[in-house]
Amino acid sequence: MVRGGTPDLAWRLMDAQYWASPRLARRQRIFLVADFGGRRSHEILFKPRPMRPLSEAGGDCGLSSPEGDRGTFLETGGRVPVTRPFQCFRMRASAKDRTPEAFRNSFGLPTDPFPTLLAGGVAPFAFWYLNDWVESYARVNLRPSTYDGYKKTIANYINPYIGGVALNQLTPAMVDKMFQQIIDKGLKPSTAAGAKRVLSVALSHARKYRYIETNAAKDTLTKFGKGDKTPDPYTPEQVKLLMQRVEGTVWEMPVILGGLYGMRRSEILGLRWRNVDLENNTFDVTEQLPFKVPPKTKVIEEMAPPKSNGRKLPITELARPFFLKQFAMQEVQKEQAAKEGKPYYDNDLVVAKPDGAPINASWVSSQFGKLLEDLEMPHIRFHDLRHTAATNMHQLTGDFYTVGEVLGHTLAGIGASLGLSMNFEAVTARYVDVRLERKKEVLDAYHGAVEKAAPAQAKEAGAKTEKGTTKKKHKEMEL
Repeated sequence: MVRGGTPDLAWRLMDAQYWASPRLARRQRIFLVADFGGRRSHEILFKPRPMRPLSEAGGDCGLSSPEGDRGTFLETGGRVPVTRPFQCFRMRASAKDRTPEAFRNSFGLPTDPFPTLLAGGVAPFAFWYLNDWVESYARVNLRPSTYDGYKKTIANYINPYIGGVALNQLTPAMVDKMFQQIIDKGLKPSTAAGAKRVLSVALSHARKYRYIETNAAKDTLTKFGKGDKTPDPYTPEQVKLLMQRVEGTVWEMPVILGGLYGMRRSEILGLRWRNVDLENNTFDVTEQLPFKVPPKTKVIEEMAPPKSNGRKLPITELARPFFLKQFAMQEVQKEQAAKEGKPYYDNDLVVAKPDGAPINASWVSSQFGKLLEDLEMPHIRFHDLRHTAATNMHQLTGDFYTVGEVLGHTLAGIGASLGLSMNFEAVTARYVDVRLERKKEVLDAYHGAVEKAAPAQAKEAGAKTEKGTTKKKHKEMEL
């Protein structure tokens, strides 16, 4: 949206079936709206409402419906800049390319016989800046997962609402309205809060670049509340019940590694047998599955480094039988594949598909909730298994630092949790490299509590699952 001394103008790429003649149905066109009496053009284009095609007699203003050449112009108290037919073509082409330079040039130059909208120096639209910022800054400086999240937030929750506003015309009121529209669509307040965080960071950088003078996202009035409450972690009793329920299914090792050791999802899916020492009962968490592995990937060429600290962890008496069982099962899968003449992709992964291929991380997150629903157990995210392990280990031992070492936290994070963030020399002097023996003591305390726990009695429906209904459903779940 561009606001100058004359009309208030806004543009949007829309399906022409809503605003033009039937022959243009299912075709994308760029629509320009001018408000000569106020500043409501953005409401006309961006406020959700049912849209109807213009009648043959014309719309509310009595203007003839657009027919034939798209190069006509309208006069309603003033002249809307002329858009020539060749410019319409260039606009469509550049919109498909999504290149700001091409789109700006499609409107012509100030020296043209009929100068058009955006000809000359105009502040960039919000969507131009945000799309460029996420590629030039977020992609280069942030983790791939963070970059991907920022990109999706901008595309889904920011650009559809304020993308057509000139960056220097963006106001806190517009941003507040964007939040309200997101929530009105039935989305969670946390979604709007996430959009605010991304927009605030992007606009703070725009201010440093001198594109804007103030950060509109920081002066908003919307209160999001606490929104989604983090689910309570499982108790040792619930952990034991979950272990029993998933025994013999594809979830067995992910639950063991996530629920007993607090390993991250990517670390679980990237753990390889070469890093497991069954003779000395230890394993090393030194790599993780690369981010965004395509769903049909069969062979992993290279692993990614761990998110934070690599670490050596003990295999406890409770966990060892599961490692041995998993190893034996994969050996059988290899032999079976050879007998049947089917391929087996030996990626050396502890947790893998029956043919050895890696499991997609998004599958774990999406299917875990369905698993718990079938088991009639309290809903938590898969990542909350990590919180479960951390909470139980700390409650049983009170050893912040060793728990942090087991989880792979950074020294800074551990120091902060101990209240020692201002004196890292003291932290380092006291807590350099927690010994494997102490890690084992902390893990044994937790695993022992799980092993001795009496699982809560399941509901009648849940008791049926113990007989095999749910177990059968998830044993051969499509991966």
